[in-house]
Parts: sequence; structure tokens; C-alpha cells
Amino acid sequence: MALADEILADLGSELEATDPDYNSAILSTKINIAIKKVTNARNYPEYYTQERINADLEKYYTQIRDIALYMYNNVGVDFDESYTSNKMSRTVISESELYRGIPKIARV
Repeated sequence: MALADEILADLGSELEATDPDYNSAILSTKINIAIKKVTNARNYPEYYTQERINADLEKYYTQIRDIALYMYNNVGVDFDESYTSNKMSRTVISESELYRGIPKIARV
């Protein structure tokens, strides 16, 4: 199973049970964006094959899942640091905090 499909299945089943407004198309888009963001953060050398990149990205399943969920939960409040709705106040963490465990590939 491809990484994006695995995350969609896992996260999708969680959201179906907890979010009455769950939208699989939006989640799928956010997962693909999260994979691209982690790929860019890793900064793979040109000699890395797609197979090698895919194997490396598997190690970052949790981070990719968290980034996708972060983006999904912030649909409509993009770039806001906090917001209040229905007497509920929410402070949003910075997306950059989600990349702390994703080092760039070392170049020699």
C-alpha cells in the first residue's frame, strides 16, 4: 500500500468516527501536500531514486500524518494563530513545529 493510501485509510477511519463534517477529498489533498512538504524538507540529493525516497518517507509516517491532520483541521483558518468560535477559543501551533523531527539529508 502506498504511503498516501495508508495514511488516508488510518486517518480517514479516525476522522469518520469523530468528525461529522469529514471530507475524504480534502484529507487526501492535505496528505499529498504533507508528503511534498516532507520531501522538500528532507532535500533529497538528485541521485536518490524515487524508490529510495519512498522508503525514506515511510520513516516519517507519523510526521506526515500529523502535518496532514494539522492542515485538514485548519481548513478555513489558514495562517491564523488563534481564533474564537461559539465561545470556544483556540490557539494554533506553528506548522514549523511539526518539522522538528525531520532533518535534511546530509551532503558530503
